[in-house]
Amino acid sequence: MKHIMAPQCPNCGETVAEKFCSHCGQRLADRRRTVSSLLSEAFSEILALDGRHLTTMRGLLVPGKLTAEYLAGRRARYVTPVRIYLAMSLLLFLFVSLPTPDANTVDVFVDGEVVGDREPSPDRGNFQFSSVDSSSVLAETLQEWFGSPADRWKRMSAQQLLDGFVEGFERSLPRALILFVPFVALALKLLYIRKARLYYDHLIFSLHFQSFLFLALIVVSLLNMAGLSLIMPAHWAYLAGCALAAPTYLVVALKRVYGQGWVATLMKSTVLGFLYLLLTLVVFSVAMVMAFYRM
Repeated sequence: MKHIMAPQCPNCGETVAEKFCSHCGQRLADRRRTVSSLLSEAFSEILALDGRHLTTMRGLLVPGKLTAEYLAGRRARYVTPVRIYLAMSLLLFLFVSLPTPDANTVDVFVDGEVVGDREPSPDRGNFQFSSVDSSSVLAETLQEWFGSPADRWKRMSAQQLLDGFVEGFERSLPRALILFVPFVALALKLLYIRKARLYYDHLIFSLHFQSFLFLALIVVSLLNMAGLSLIMPAHWAYLAGCALAAPTYLVVALKRVYGQGWVATLMKSTVLGFLYLLLTLVVFSVAMVMAFYRM
């Protein structure tokens, strides 16, 4: 009797008994196919990807649902938490941009000296560029990484300083925002220490909550582009959107994921909100320092 050799996976070389390789998961199929079959496969992949993203976005809008589903093991239908966080972060900085102040409306100072040949006026705002005391450990470390900024600042015009700072801040903020995720997860670990949950679980919650905040800012920004700026300035619109959406979402999400009573959930969400404000100050301070020294 003639022995029939089992086919091998062209991707990893393992023996394949079924349609899919049990080692790497690749489908065993003839690579030389018709153009119509290739287009059909590509169309199917696009539809599947879009459907998964839409399902994830719908889940993200319901407080705590996406985290509860993910931790329950129902993951294949959703985009991973890290990918949704990165996608929302990217979209945020595509749609949201900071306005650059006009140097004609503000006085710009470098280490206490006004830039330009005009006299400072109390009727105009002011923007201070101050180098850190060179004797401090922080200043030595920053100057070792980025060089001394004061010499560069003094060679720049007032508008160049303002433009450079805003551009540097926008570049630095995404990196600084990453600090939210592990620290919020650590705070959740301490708040729910009796729940015996893994730090991983809190990290998933933190990623999803931060993704929702990014989404809320994107929506507010789009509304602002559509005419909300006629009602209130853009920066106030961003703050109002977060102030309304974030606390409600946080309370309901904590209740759904951790299953405690409303009183305990409200108390813990208040503590978490306070820590979030402190983290916001830290993150924006880090981004500002990075912006100053990277100009």
